[in-house]
Amino acid sequence: MAVGALGGLLGGLIGQALYGWKEYDVFLVLGWTITGFLIGVSLGLFDLLSSLIRHQDLGAARRKMFKGVLGGTLGGLIGGTLSLLLLSGWTQLLRLLGGNLEVEKHLWSPSAWGFVTLGACIGLLIGLAQVILKEAWLKVEAGFRKGREILLSKPEVTIGRAESCDVGLFGDPQIARLHARICQEDNRYVLIDEGPGTYVNGVLIHGSHLLRSGDVIRMGQSVLRFRERPRRAE
Repeated sequence: MAVGALGGLLGGLIGQALYGWKEYDVFLVLGWTITGFLIGVSLGLFDLLSSLIRHQDLGAARRKMFKGVLGGTLGGLIGGTLSLLLLSGWTQLLRLLGGNLEVEKHLWSPSAWGFVTLGACIGLLIGLAQVILKEAWLKVEAGFRKGREILLSKPEVTIGRAESCDVGLFGDPQIARLHARICQEDNRYVLIDEGPGTYVNGVLIHGSHLLRSGDVIRMGQSVLRFRERPRRAE
């Protein structure tokens, strides 16, 4: 709430300052680009502040903020441009129909559709940035929701049957509420067993285990495959 309120305040102040230049379309697109940038910042800022307070490694939070900023800024730029094109197209349509342009523009205009387009573009580009620039992830090969992939974008990812776990493996009584954790340590991923038994490549682990790309993790009836980008693996 605090980060969102601050972003809204800054965005509003900048928008009000640019409002007097609204006859220049470039400032409208610039305003939406700034909005997308602030939304992108907000996604990673909380994790960054949390890591600072807890004295944790800031690498993951910085990478998440970078991806959010990149996706949000591009989404705002594209969404603002599409919003402008919608408004221009509606204006041209009214002129072709020979209606009262000033009156009919206020009866209906694509402003709402512009906001929908903007939000969709920002959300889409932030999601694409997270996926394209992903560094490590898990793929469920057997068990709850087989085939899904979970990005490891947090310093610590919890796995288990509890609703609060980042990777929920429901419906399997052999899995504990908190069965395992995956932690980032010096740019490496370490699996820590917390449950009644966790296997990596068919071998029961005790305590912690350094993960490598391609490792198969089994707990209960669920099978997860760990992957990371070749650059990080090297």
